[in-house]
Amino acid sequence: MNTNEWMGRYRLLVHELNRHANQNIRFLSDKRAKGKGNFQEWQVLEYIVEHSEEMNNMHATADALCISKASLTKYVQTLCTLGYVKKYKSTDNKKNIILRATEEGVCFYKQIVEQIMFPHFEPFFSELNDIPDVYLEKIANALSHHNQRRTYKPDIKLNPIDDDEEGSDE
Repeated sequence: MNTNEWMGRYRLLVHELNRHANQNIRFLSDKRAKGKGNFQEWQVLEYIVEHSEEMNNMHATADALCISKASLTKYVQTLCTLGYVKKYKSTDNKKNIILRATEEGVCFYKQIVEQIMFPHFEPFFSELNDIPDVYLEKIANALSHHNQRRTYKPDIKLNPIDDDEEGSDE
């Protein structure tokens, strides 16, 4: 197999997924949102609001968002400071921290959805209108499977290069 063709008919999809990831990284590092929370904190708030009926603890929330528990703790601290989230201890396990959006957090969430998220995603959703739900689910499942595989480090062994030895091969 030619190494340039390993993606086959998926080349465009992989290319756009990579561009999407790079765009998100660039967006995440944008410092203009200082004091209002950042994109990762927004995702945490979104998850908490969207799953308000569930009793997800911080561990389950971190797993669902595929972020470290340490990062989630930092994001939640900011959201609590902003008044968007409150932490509650489970009565049966005091280490089991449950997150709930405050009324202010829900209002902020709705405002961001209306002013930023929906206008940003509407053209994307429009492009997908003709795709049946079963295929959208298949794409989401494929991405989920791909993301799970990317959380594992490949079993590759590398040998260090000694700079002194490298020059002696000439």
